[in-house]
Amino acid sequence: MSRLLFAMLILLSACAPQEYFRTNISVKPCLANAGADCSAANLVVNPQDGYTLGFVEFDDDGRFYDQRQSDAVLAWLQDSQQPQYVVLYTHGWHHNAKDSDNNVRRFKESLRDIKLRNPHYRVIGVYLGWRGETVETPWLRALTFWSRRSVSERLGQNQILDFLLNVETVVKHDADPDNRLLTIGHSLGASVMLNALQPIWLQRLQKGRGDQARFGDLVLLVNPAVEARRFADLRAAIHRVAATSRPVQTNPLMVVASSEADNITKNMFTYSRAVPAWFESVLDPIEQVDIPGASQWDLAATAVGHFRGFITHRLEATATASTNQACTVNR
Repeated sequence: MSRLLFAMLILLSACAPQEYFRTNISVKPCLANAGADCSAANLVVNPQDGYTLGFVEFDDDGRFYDQRQSDAVLAWLQDSQQPQYVVLYTHGWHHNAKDSDNNVRRFKESLRDIKLRNPHYRVIGVYLGWRGETVETPWLRALTFWSRRSVSERLGQNQILDFLLNVETVVKHDADPDNRLLTIGHSLGASVMLNALQPIWLQRLQKGRGDQARFGDLVLLVNPAVEARRFADLRAAIHRVAATSRPVQTNPLMVVASSEADNITKNMFTYSRAVPAWFESVLDPIEQVDIPGASQWDLAATAVGHFRGFITHRLEATATASTNQACTVNR
């Protein structure tokens, strides 16, 4: 009995107690290099590196932990006298909005680099936090993939989508036409983004204007933990529009970038989907998608970035750096 009680205490202590982190909420941003502690601030300005970082956090049902976070970010976006470069970022598994999280640190570095390349823009990053990490004990953390994956699929059904559309309205419709809006989802965060935006894309594509279907300027999914089947409907709709309206060459609706070395989406994802994919491919004909040369199991078990039938390009590092950073693409 004592051993069982001891084991239960260990499991309970492993659960990450804090659900959201940006509790110091204000429309007045915290100055990052003025000696202030900005670790709990929902708005952070870094004058030295020239960017503002806002945080909006969501619970497991896609609802705001505190809607004042969202209101503060939207108010900051509306209060601008110069073109804005806005980056929305959604993290994946094992991450959250804690200031020490390496995704938060790397996002700050990315915003600094964007400002260096775009000095005339007001650079604003918006970090969309959710409970990608629920357990702190290392040997238990790996067991949370299935529960976090399930959460990522339903997150986009509620206030996350409302917030994304509000940001798009402010940045792309009601403001300076030079404004830029880049949206990035990583790993299970890409699942959140695809789940939220796919119905919007499909709705816009039904109007037959592929050049106006984009959300913002571009959506980038990095190493998405998303099965190929979930992307198939959007791909088919894009092909239908291209076949009927023959649009002029435009920027892409979405880019999926997957690393060949990412074993989480290349191997672990397939292992975790192997049995469910078999049942879905056999017992769920409603969800089946017809892709020539691909089995239903492949579509349900393979991450979209590693599905051979969807791969269109390959990016490789050059041996030497070039002064010309332009990328030429053979259509």
